[in-house]
Amino acid sequence: MFLRNFEPPKAVHMETWFLSVFGCPYNSIIEGGLGVAASGYGAGGWVNFFNTADRQDVVDYILTETLTRPADFLDHPNYPRAPSIIRKIDECEQNLTNLQNQMVSQQTNIADLQTQNTNLQTQVTNLQNQVTDLQNQLQTHQSGNNFMAETLILALLKYNGPSLIVSNPLLRGWYEARKNGGGGGGKCGIGGVGDGKNGDGKNGDGKNGADGADGADETPPCPVVIPCPEPVVCNIAKIQIQLNSTIKSLDECKKQKDQTNDDLNVCKSHKDEIQDWLTDCQKEYVKQTSHSSKDDTLISLRNCQAEYRKETFKKDKLCRGLSKHIIGYLDFCEDKVEKLRLANCE
Repeated sequence: MFLRNFEPPKAVHMETWFLSVFGCPYNSIIEGGLGVAASGYGAGGWVNFFNTADRQDVVDYILTETLTRPADFLDHPNYPRAPSIIRKIDECEQNLTNLQNQMVSQQTNIADLQTQNTNLQTQVTNLQNQVTDLQNQLQTHQSGNNFMAETLILALLKYNGPSLIVSNPLLRGWYEARKNGGGGGGKCGIGGVGDGKNGDGKNGDGKNGADGADGADETPPCPVVIPCPEPVVCNIAKIQIQLNSTIKSLDECKKQKDQTNDDLNVCKSHKDEIQDWLTDCQKEYVKQTSHSSKDDTLISLRNCQAEYRKETFKKDKLCRGLSKHIIGYLDFCEDKVEKLRLANCE
């Protein structure tokens, strides 16, 4: 290596030169007992060297030269470490620092992973709680459905619900059948109450049952019910008859509910068909864009969208009507339950 503007000191003074390069005090230089042999530096020469030499040149010289020293000098206590050893120590220290940094980084990663694990465990717990909540909600809904079914069975349908006669074929048929009057009572029972002038109560199949009575024309179409007279106290037999009649009538109510649910499913199926039809229409539109003129394609698309809106409106209107129908019907049944509770033959 080429060094700028200075000559390295002789080997016999390497220890003092080494100390001076790494910052020994000025007095250490001039009082160091330096040799004055012809091959060495006098004290004044060292002072001049220390004051004039480029410090970086001195450092570079130490780090790059291949130190070759006399054998007797190698044992000197102030003999500087060889540059290769210095570099090795520096490398080891740097490697140690790197390893320490890696250890800190790994410890940080471990802490992060532990935090993530805690978060995941918390998420698992939350999901398990959500599953439990959903299961509880499902059980609650099932209990509610069972209660509604029981309500329908126990309700008294003395008056028809809104628009039921017109909207449902089952109730239309039931209404026509009601015009034929009540049948005879069951074995040892009391005859049913008829609703029409043409009642055929005499044809009841009860062995000892009484004939059914003709009802008035104005009587609304509703299931057979024996009203509880007030303030007369009903006996157990009449209450039992009333309950049996109500159960039969509410079976029809349940059938009506099931039929309405079927109608809603059909309605949903129609909406799905319309959506499929729209998808096909859009595919056709994409197909036509490569074979038809722009104006023809836009006209075709507008027709497609108009037809879709029209069909969707019709089906949505039907579904809304059926939904209102169910709501009205259930409200009607609940109202009958309340009336039955108020007039429970007490």
